[in-house]
Amino acid sequence: MERTALHRALDRWELLVFVALLLAHLLVVWCMPVFLTQDGPSHLYNARILLELWARDPSGLYSDFFTLNTSFSPNWTGNIILAGLLKFFTPVVAEKMLVSIHMIVLPLAFRYAVRSLKPGPPILASLIFLLTYNFHLVYGFFNFCLGLAVLFWFIGAYHKFRNGPSVRQGVACAFILLLMLATHPVALLVGFLFTASDATVNLIALWRKAPNDRSAFFRRVAQDAAIVGPALLLFLLFLPTSTADQPALFQNKWSVAALQALLHMDHLVLFNGNEGALFRSMALLLAILFVAALWTNRSTGLTSVGAPLILLLACCVAIYFFVSDQLAGGAYLTSRIALIAWMVFALYIATRSIPTRAIAVGVGGTVVLSASLLFMRYPAHTRCGEQAAAYIGSCRSIPDGSTFLPLCFSDQGEFGNVVLSPRIKLFKHMSGYVAAERRLISLDNYEANTAYFQTAWLPSVNPFKQLCADGDCDIEGEPTSADPVGYETRAQRPIDHVVLWGDLSRAAQDPRYSAFKQQLDEWGTTTFAEDGPSQMFRIINKRPAGN
Repeated sequence: MERTALHRALDRWELLVFVALLLAHLLVVWCMPVFLTQDGPSHLYNARILLELWARDPSGLYSDFFTLNTSFSPNWTGNIILAGLLKFFTPVVAEKMLVSIHMIVLPLAFRYAVRSLKPGPPILASLIFLLTYNFHLVYGFFNFCLGLAVLFWFIGAYHKFRNGPSVRQGVACAFILLLMLATHPVALLVGFLFTASDATVNLIALWRKAPNDRSAFFRRVAQDAAIVGPALLLFLLFLPTSTADQPALFQNKWSVAALQALLHMDHLVLFNGNEGALFRSMALLLAILFVAALWTNRSTGLTSVGAPLILLLACCVAIYFFVSDQLAGGAYLTSRIALIAWMVFALYIATRSIPTRAIAVGVGGTVVLSASLLFMRYPAHTRCGEQAAAYIGSCRSIPDGSTFLPLCFSDQGEFGNVVLSPRIKLFKHMSGYVAAERRLISLDNYEANTAYFQTAWLPSVNPFKQLCADGDCDIEGEPTSADPVGYETRAQRPIDHVVLWGDLSRAAQDPRYSAFKQQLDEWGTTTFAEDGPSQMFRIINKRPAGN
């Protein structure tokens, strides 16, 4: 009776726990002055450029520097959402709204997958909150994070299709895969792997059940081909342009350190080394629940529900150790796939039969660990957001229609002995907030210098080629190798302002900085300066001709 009462209590309180954790994550986002991310400001700026180019750029400001990238590539979903949000909200609010969408749709998609794979209340669906506020979100990998939600939506929809195939459900699964392609290729790759894993398990079962019934076998293959085919063909079109000059597909990354990083969730630490203790506790909690699931199901073994997830998890681990970190022209595949592996592991646990007391431990541990992680990260992330808010406010003196070169000398918030963002270069692209807010041309737009975003620099004015005499400019280096005077000659475009931010005393220790500073002193005059114990800020305006 005691266990029955406990199980009923868990069923009754499950939704409340889920909603409470979701609201806690949203509260953290909206209480920060700026939810600062590394690449998020660049996404915002490119969304602003997209809006201007789609509107045929009435002012002509943006079309003098940018054009639309007509080559096929993923990474569209987040940019389209941001473009829509920027029509009504400021860049800071638009970014918070997109982050909030992630905070909402990922847990809901995970919950949907749990309910699809296991009938009944999804008591352990709250496990996803251990991984929602993750390293890649703060990195600004919005499309990847949205792709995770689409991935779990697909897993749930595909399982429902397999239980009762219909044309409508098959079309829905094919559409979700296409949406995943438009969102992020890594999520799509894992979606393909799940389809293959599920097909492998079930085809083996069909073969054992009726070895002479080939019609069922080929019908299953044809159904999966119809679902996967459209997205797979488009994905193959994307690969040739993305893999040029990239490392080999396979790379042996096996090491004890890599294994420890995976098991200890080291890839997920953001600000504080103490986070590592929480992540190790998370790994231990999931391991305990996994052992409980194995023990409970020891007589039945892996079912058709559990086997595809175990096989998918094995594929993710294999990619983690043996596939290049820069697959298809991207980067950070290793840490991305580590996050997905832990999410798949959590999904497997949440869809298995587990003793009631173990479930109670899982729910309680999830609440405690998720809350502890929020309390630990919020102050550190808020301090970074305060710096970004001050930067945005200081740059409002730059007039509309200007071209400015933003340079950062403390990408991680290094000031003296203090480092505000030890793991991520959070301050690297802060200028994107400024450029997305008004009609400005920022020369720090790395996305337009790649082949897999929607905007592209016109070659004649591309600062990553024209800002340096040798044609290969490290704008974001510390110190930078930018040559603003030479850019005006080579690109035939003026630079109106240079914005410096960070601990300039650190940069002064490099002998290359003195030559750069001398050029700036000759080129312009400092019109705005702000010094303090935590930041140094300069706006340098170009001197009028003849002065």
